[in-house]
Amino acid sequence: MVNQANKQNKNPKIDFIVCDIASENITKTIDEKFDHIFSFFCLNWVQNQKQTVKNMYNLLKPGGDMLLAIVTKSTIFDIYESMASYPKWSKFLTNSEEYISPYHHCTDPEAVYEKLLVDEGFEVKICRVQQRFMIFSDL
Repeated sequence: MVNQANKQNKNPKIDFIVCDIASENITKTIDEKFDHIFSFFCLNWVQNQKQTVKNMYNLLKPGGDMLLAIVTKSTIFDIYESMASYPKWSKFLTNSEEYISPYHHCTDPEAVYEKLLVDEGFEVKICRVQQRFMIFSDL
């Protein structure tokens, strides 16, 4: 996806890079600061949220901003957990917890994530959970 983005979006002001946002050594991979950080439905796959927030804070220029969308709860996470408990499927789901949002069992993910951001030094403008439903009209 990054290669495709680089091919289709040739703009000297935009960089698409591959990195592990939860890495403790991210500054060895990325040696610059950014004006903006965007993440849409990716950070829910990252288990080390504290290190991730720390890294994002350190990667932003002063006055920089972020826009994040994170899946906190989903029926699919319940399905992963359920399937992992069945002998027939458990051998395929030995690491199912890696694919379940760290906020899936959290009673107040909004407050938890906002505290994580504030504790790292972010000024939070908006942090909210929005319930969404997907309805499929047929198979």
